[in-house]
Amino acid sequence: DQIDVTGINSTQRIVINLATGYQVRFTNTEIYNLFGFNKTDVLTGKTTSPRKADLTNGITSVLVHCSLVDTSTSIRNGTFSNVLYSVSPPILPPGSLYNVVVDTH
Repeated sequence: DQIDVTGINSTQRIVINLATGYQVRFTNTEIYNLFGFNKTDVLTGKTTSPRKADLTNGITSVLVHCSLVDTSTSIRNGTFSNVLYSVSPPILPPGSLYNVVVDTH
């Protein structure tokens, strides 16, 4: 492998391992924030992010929208909306899976 990106569950950090002759620069992208690196980092070899990764970018809930819903007649929590479903998963340990079962009744 030329570029290997893995996570460390216990520390919530990202490890990027690059083959000889390869480097990663985060200067033209915002992905460094998600991976826990600094914008000025130029990576070579094997590097562990100095900060915890935030792959969700601070997102704590998911809303399912539908453009087919008539927002002039659909009300959610007292507000006109095209949201079909929303979920805010609990805070779980790193690497945990979260399963959402939607009750359609």
